[in-house]
Amino acid sequence: MPVQINDETFPVDVELAPLIVALHAAGFETITCCQGDPGQRAYIEFADPRQAASFLAIVGRDFDLSHESLWNRAFREGEPDDGWERFRAERLWECSAAPHDFSIIRDAAGKLVRADDGAAVDFTITIAFPRDDIPALTALVRAAR
Repeated sequence: MPVQINDETFPVDVELAPLIVALHAAGFETITCCQGDPGQRAYIEFADPRQAASFLAIVGRDFDLSHESLWNRAFREGEPDDGWERFRAERLWECSAAPHDFSIIRDAAGKLVRADDGAAVDFTITIAFPRDDIPALTALVRAAR
Protein backbone atom coordinates (compact mmCIF):
# COMPACT_ATOMS: atom_id res chain seq x y z
CA MET A 1 0.00 0.00 0.00
CA PRO A 2 1.52 3.37 -0.92
CA VAL A 3 2.03 5.63 2.11
CA GLN A 4 3.01 9.28 1.82
CA ILE A 5 5.50 10.53 4.39
CA ASN A 6 6.47 14.16 3.97
CA ASP A 7 6.96 14.54 0.21
CA GLU A 8 7.79 10.92 -0.57
CA THR A 9 5.68 7.83 -1.18
CA PHE A 10 6.76 4.46 0.16
CA PRO A 11 5.32 0.95 -0.19
CA VAL A 12 4.16 -0.35 3.21
CA ASP A 13 2.35 -3.59 4.01
CA VAL A 14 -1.37 -2.89 4.28
CA GLU A 15 -1.82 -4.01 7.91
CA LEU A 16 1.24 -2.06 9.08
CA ALA A 17 0.48 1.14 7.11
CA PRO A 18 -1.74 2.81 9.78
CA LEU A 19 0.95 2.28 12.45
CA ILE A 20 3.73 3.64 10.22
CA VAL A 21 1.62 6.69 9.33
CA ALA A 22 0.85 7.28 13.04
CA LEU A 23 4.53 6.93 13.97
CA HIS A 24 5.67 9.43 11.35
CA ALA A 25 2.87 11.85 12.31
CA ALA A 26 4.23 11.63 15.87
CA GLY A 27 7.75 12.51 14.67
CA PHE A 28 9.32 9.06 14.46
CA GLU A 29 11.61 8.05 11.61
CA THR A 30 11.52 4.45 10.44
CA ILE A 31 13.81 2.79 7.95
CA THR A 32 12.12 -0.50 7.09
CA CYS A 33 9.11 -2.46 8.25
CA CYS A 34 7.24 -5.66 7.46
CA GLN A 35 3.96 -7.05 8.74
CA GLY A 36 5.13 -10.64 8.28
CA ASP A 37 2.95 -13.56 7.30
CA PRO A 38 0.19 -14.80 9.62
CA GLY A 39 1.79 -16.35 12.69
CA GLN A 40 5.03 -14.40 12.19
CA ARG A 41 6.27 -11.27 13.91
CA ALA A 42 5.91 -7.88 12.29
CA TYR A 43 8.88 -5.55 12.66
CA ILE A 44 9.83 -1.90 12.47
CA GLU A 45 13.38 -0.63 12.14
CA PHE A 46 13.86 2.73 13.86
CA ALA A 47 16.45 5.21 12.63
CA ASP A 48 18.14 5.53 16.03
CA PRO A 49 18.03 3.97 19.49
CA ARG A 50 16.38 7.03 21.07
CA GLN A 51 13.38 6.71 18.78
CA ALA A 52 13.05 3.02 19.52
CA ALA A 53 13.17 3.84 23.24
CA SER A 54 10.48 6.49 22.76
CA PHE A 55 8.28 3.93 20.99
CA LEU A 56 8.79 1.49 23.86
CA ALA A 57 7.96 4.27 26.34
CA ILE A 58 4.59 4.63 24.61
CA VAL A 59 4.04 0.88 24.96
CA GLY A 60 5.24 1.16 28.57
CA ARG A 61 2.33 3.46 29.42
CA ASP A 62 0.09 0.39 29.13
CA PHE A 63 1.59 -1.17 32.30
CA ASP A 64 0.02 -4.55 33.00
CA LEU A 65 1.74 -7.57 34.55
CA SER A 66 -0.51 -10.17 32.93
CA HIS A 67 1.36 -12.50 30.61
CA GLU A 68 -0.47 -11.44 27.44
CA SER A 69 -0.25 -7.68 28.01
CA LEU A 70 1.70 -5.61 25.50
CA TRP A 71 3.81 -4.28 28.36
CA ASN A 72 4.80 -7.71 29.64
CA ARG A 73 5.55 -9.14 26.21
CA ALA A 74 7.60 -6.07 25.19
CA PHE A 75 9.58 -5.83 28.43
CA ARG A 76 9.79 -9.62 29.01
CA GLU A 77 9.01 -9.63 32.72
CA GLY A 78 7.00 -12.82 33.03
CA GLU A 79 5.84 -15.90 31.21
CA PRO A 80 3.26 -18.60 31.90
CA ASP A 81 4.31 -21.80 33.66
CA ASP A 82 2.45 -23.86 31.07
CA GLY A 83 3.18 -23.22 27.41
CA TRP A 84 6.23 -21.03 28.00
CA GLU A 85 7.97 -22.43 24.90
CA ARG A 86 5.14 -21.28 22.62
CA PHE A 87 4.91 -18.00 24.53
CA ARG A 88 8.63 -17.28 23.96
CA ALA A 89 8.52 -18.36 20.32
CA GLU A 90 5.32 -16.59 19.30
CA ARG A 91 4.31 -13.88 21.80
CA LEU A 92 7.42 -12.16 23.19
CA TRP A 93 8.78 -9.11 21.44
CA GLU A 94 12.33 -9.11 20.12
CA CYS A 95 14.75 -6.20 19.74
CA SER A 96 18.01 -6.08 17.84
CA ALA A 97 20.62 -3.44 17.06
CA ALA A 98 22.63 -3.01 13.86
CA PRO A 99 25.22 -0.42 12.85
CA HIS A 100 24.10 1.85 10.04
CA ASP A 101 26.22 4.29 8.00
CA PHE A 102 23.90 7.23 7.38
CA SER A 103 26.43 8.86 5.01
CA ILE A 104 25.61 6.27 2.34
CA ILE A 105 22.96 7.44 -0.14
CA ARG A 106 21.76 6.46 -3.59
CA ASP A 107 22.85 8.69 -6.45
CA ALA A 108 20.65 9.59 -9.43
CA ALA A 109 21.48 6.24 -11.05
CA GLY A 110 20.50 4.31 -7.92
CA LYS A 111 24.09 3.40 -7.02
CA LEU A 112 25.16 3.51 -3.37
CA VAL A 113 27.70 6.26 -2.74
CA ARG A 114 29.10 8.08 0.29
CA ALA A 115 27.59 11.56 0.71
CA ASP A 116 30.70 12.99 2.36
CA ASP A 117 34.23 12.09 3.43
CA GLY A 118 33.47 10.13 6.59
CA ALA A 119 31.09 7.58 7.92
CA ALA A 120 28.10 8.83 9.92
CA VAL A 121 27.51 5.75 12.04
CA ASP A 122 24.71 5.15 14.50
CA PHE A 123 22.73 2.10 15.47
CA THR A 124 19.32 1.28 14.14
CA ILE A 125 17.00 -0.70 16.37
CA THR A 126 14.57 -3.27 15.03
CA ILE A 127 11.59 -4.13 17.20
CA ALA A 128 9.66 -7.27 16.27
CA PHE A 129 6.26 -8.05 17.74
CA PRO A 130 3.35 -10.38 17.01
CA ARG A 131 1.41 -9.26 13.97
CA ASP A 132 -1.83 -9.21 15.93
CA ASP A 133 -0.41 -6.40 18.12
CA ILE A 134 -0.51 -3.91 15.23
CA PRO A 135 -4.01 -2.47 15.92
CA ALA A 136 -3.31 -1.95 19.64
CA LEU A 137 0.05 -0.32 18.88
CA THR A 138 -1.55 1.99 16.34
CA ALA A 139 -4.12 3.11 18.92
CA LEU A 140 -1.42 3.71 21.56
CA VAL A 141 0.73 5.81 19.20
CA ARG A 142 -2.28 7.85 18.05
CA ALA A 143 -3.31 8.46 21.67
CA ALA A 144 0.22 9.54 22.61
CA ARG A 145 0.40 12.27 19.94
